[in-house]
Amino acid sequence: MMALGITVIILIAIIVAMPKKLSLIEYYCTSLFAFLLNATSDFSLNLQFKLYGYFQPGVDIGGYVIVYIIGPCISTLFLNYFPVNRSVLIKLFYIIAWSLFSILYEIFIALPSGMIYYNGWKWWYSGLLYPVLFLILVADWKLVRNMLKHHLRSKKGLLSDSSSGE
Repeated sequence: MMALGITVIILIAIIVAMPKKLSLIEYYCTSLFAFLLNATSDFSLNLQFKLYGYFQPGVDIGGYVIVYIIGPCISTLFLNYFPVNRSVLIKLFYIIAWSLFSILYEIFIALPSGMIYYNGWKWWYSGLLYPVLFLILVADWKLVRNMLKHHLRSKKGLLSDSSSGE
């Protein structure tokens, strides 16, 4: 649990100190999406197929911390520094770098500390999965950003008058 606590403290400290490049609604929406993506993949791969788990089999507080705090923190950091106005090659390198960082964290910190255990899962599965998850996160963020731009252009509320119950 010590590695988990240290990870949470470091992530939150970095997020508090970082210059914010996204709007609050973008952070909120993408954090919720990251939570849902993490929870969905964990439900399938961890609880249903039992390929890996957090700390010990079943549901525990450490697993909740990983899903509810670490996942959204990682998505916040990843998207905050995403090279939006750079070439596709730079964006690809950025996603690969984050995927590599995630794999190394998993292999050298999470596994040895007992934060995660493998039960048929292989580290290279994570290597295949992380880039896909980061791409999905970018796609969600672009969707949120486009919806916000459309909303601001149209100057209409997120709920129309007909859906507000009046």
